[in-house]
Amino acid sequence: MWGGFIISFIAIFKNLINKLQLAPFPAGFLFSVNYSAGFILIEETGSTLATKQPAFTASAVASSLDSKKTEGEPDLDNLAVTVARVLRSQIASFFGNLIIVFPLTFLLAWGITKFLINKLFRAEPH
Repeated sequence: MWGGFIISFIAIFKNLINKLQLAPFPAGFLFSVNYSAGFILIEETGSTLATKQPAFTASAVASSLDSKKTEGEPDLDNLAVTVARVLRSQIASFFGNLIIVFPLTFLLAWGITKFLINKLFRAEPH
């Protein structure tokens, strides 16, 4: 769920950067810094993001087919166990991220709009 928590902030910052209406280079630079900082934070906190998890599991799936262990034939039993573990992990990560991302991003956007933008830009009666 921590990956989803971090992604909520990345999404909010992305939209705020977009509201600045910068020229393409500074906007691209800020978008890149936003994503980079978010993914570095995910990596450094040991969090998991469901959409990025397959990159970490590809070598596990490939090594589960190691033919040296079974006299030249692919180890399909080991592959089935590995695929089942990866699938369970993916599903748990996916739902864990969604449980956090949708409500938290909504609450952050609502809070920013309600308390920050409306307070800063509300016209004062004369």
